[in-house]
Amino acid sequence: MSLFCERGAAVSLTRANGFSSLMAASQNGHAGCVRLLLDHRAIVDAPRLDDGWNALMLASQKGHADCCGLLLNRKADVMYAKANGHNSLMAACQFGQVDAARLLLDQGADPTVKRTDGETALTLATQKGSVDVARLLQAHGVTHSASPPASAGAESTGGGKAPTRFSKLRGTTVASKLRGGKAPTGVRNFADAATTPTDVTI
Repeated sequence: MSLFCERGAAVSLTRANGFSSLMAASQNGHAGCVRLLLDHRAIVDAPRLDDGWNALMLASQKGHADCCGLLLNRKADVMYAKANGHNSLMAACQFGQVDAARLLLDQGADPTVKRTDGETALTLATQKGSVDVARLLQAHGVTHSASPPASAGAESTGGGKAPTRFSKLRGTTVASKLRGGKAPTGVRNFADAATTPTDVTI
């Protein structure tokens, strides 16, 4: 890639849907490629045309904190969000990426903002059973909501929604863990609540 860049390759060319080399490198954790592309003026905050995701969101979802750091150092917008309000912090929290979430918070990401469906970074973390992320958010002043949004929608690069019943079970279990209590009746431990039943597709 270094040779291509040095010979003037157009680093910001994209596929028809807007997916760029910077997005691919960020999503796959190739920090060296991210740095090289940024050095050759790749567009930092350019979104995909089909779903609005950008390089920082993709790196955050996958937990590539080093790539997130490189993007933020080049002025990536920590509060950029797609049309429904889903942002990089939510992407990190939804998939339990503690290091990426911590970096985003340190760089000024607001953990209290809501998506258009009412979901927040905390509700998304609890639906996935991410206790460490939920504790991180609490340390930044976010309080747990006793009533998660009814939608319990799962934002992902592939689309689809998590079943509401199972999401609420996970959220209840995480809330109990944060309070130092016991898991709900019928759940032996946190691991049980965080394991997807064979009859549930997420």
